[in-house]
Amino acid sequence: MKKILFLLFLIPIAGFSQNNNTDVQIDTVYWNGNAKVNEVFNREGERYLGNAVYEIVRVQDRKPNSLLNKKSGKEKKLLEEATNKAEDLTVQFGASGYKVISKDFSKPVYIPADTTGNLSFKVPAFLELKIQLVYK
Repeated sequence: MKKILFLLFLIPIAGFSQNNNTDVQIDTVYWNGNAKVNEVFNREGERYLGNAVYEIVRVQDRKPNSLLNKKSGKEKKLLEEATNKAEDLTVQFGASGYKVISKDFSKPVYIPADTTGNLSFKVPAFLELKIQLVYK
């Protein structure tokens, strides 16, 4: 009796087993929210724009606690870092001071998860400060 049940169980498994079609290709496009986050971090630094004008970009810290922290004061901290760098540039190039041309603060932005199950990302806050060195 056990042999008959084993055969009755084995025949359907062998009959309905998968064929060897290995030429199947599945094209999957992944939306990478992390690319936007990396783009913001790659902007950080100082750039010379010409005519003694510099662009100073400061980005919120990468630490998980700072990215999830909802307390205010991010703009103040980033502005303090940017003005310290502006003062360093005036000393480095022998200028008598600097004039702020523009200041742009971007608040953190959440990029929601997509339908494929990718995680949501938070684009960190950043400050863009344009200054012009003043020579007397």
